[in-house]
Amino acid sequence: KSVGGRFSYNLLDKYTLEDINSSVAFLQETHIGHEDVKLLRKVAGWKSFFTVFDSKSKGVAILIKDTITDFEYICHDEDYAGGYIVLFCRLYGQLFTLVNVYNHKDDHTILKRLGQYLKNTATGTLVVGGDFNTVLDPKIDRSGTSDNHQHKAFRVKPRTSSKDHVL
Repeated sequence: KSVGGRFSYNLLDKYTLEDINSSVAFLQETHIGHEDVKLLRKVAGWKSFFTVFDSKSKGVAILIKDTITDFEYICHDEDYAGGYIVLFCRLYGQLFTLVNVYNHKDDHTILKRLGQYLKNTATGTLVVGGDFNTVLDPKIDRSGTSDNHQHKAFRVKPRTSSKDHVL
């Protein structure tokens, strides 16, 4: 869920977390600067893991509901520019690598950096979510003139047979 704009604990608590029926939440565009850290640490009922970068741009968070009693934190890592967070954990006895990414439209290297990082570090079940700011199928996803050519690796490719992969 994209929070957008200046992060507000009251906004997040009142309108987002009460409305979802989820045990794990991925937030993008949290805009958490150093002065805002206490806001995400105090989200009632959730364990929070988040990037701290600039209160005017970027930022992601992964929230784990406190009712998950079989959650074990292993470690986490963050992008130096606030574009992604990777959480290594156990949920219900299984290893997971949870990844939340915000691909800022002006950052043309984040997905490559993240891909390389995950090739070397991902363990267990890999779950990737976020805001990729890309168009998978230009005919369906947008009417604008930009085709996001730098994201062509993520685009849906036409099938030539039933054995072909979609992506």
